[in-house]
This record gives sequence, structure tokens and C-alpha cells, in this order.
Amino acid sequence: MSTAYENLDTLVTFLKEHDALDKYCNNIQYSFSNNYILGAVINLPVQNLIAEAFSWRDTPEGYAYWAHIDKNWVEDYIKPMIMNA
Repeated sequence: MSTAYENLDTLVTFLKEHDALDKYCNNIQYSFSNNYILGAVINLPVQNLIAEAFSWRDTPEGYAYWAHIDKNWVEDYIKPMIMNA
């Protein structure tokens, strides 16, 4: 089982690969406090780190953008993690 810090590293790596880290952080900071990212990693299941981080519809990128990012997150990281558990 991954630790919260490993999940954070995985999330950051994934978001960088998809050129979405700055957008994710900006939306987190807009929606919550600066400490929210670590709190999200600790309190949310890893598969929900994008899906439940903030309201997708309320972001400049919109719902379709974040739905695509979340789909890739699940396909690229979550499914393999489950299969290897």
C-alpha cells in the first residue's frame, strides 16, 4: 500500500506528464488553502485525487479537460496499481 507521500509524488509526476500540474495547483489554491494538496492526498482515496479535488465545472479549463485528465489518471496509474496489489 502506498503512503500519502508516494501518492503525492505519483500525482505530481502524472500531472507534469500531462502538462496539468500548474492548472491543478491553481484550482486547488483557488478552491482551498495552500495546504490542501497534502490534505487531499491523506484524506482522499488515491483514485479520487483528481475527481474530487475541486469542482471541474468551476475551473477555467472546464469539465471536459479534467474528465480527460482523470480518465488518463485512472488508466495510467490506478488500474495498474490495483492489478499489482
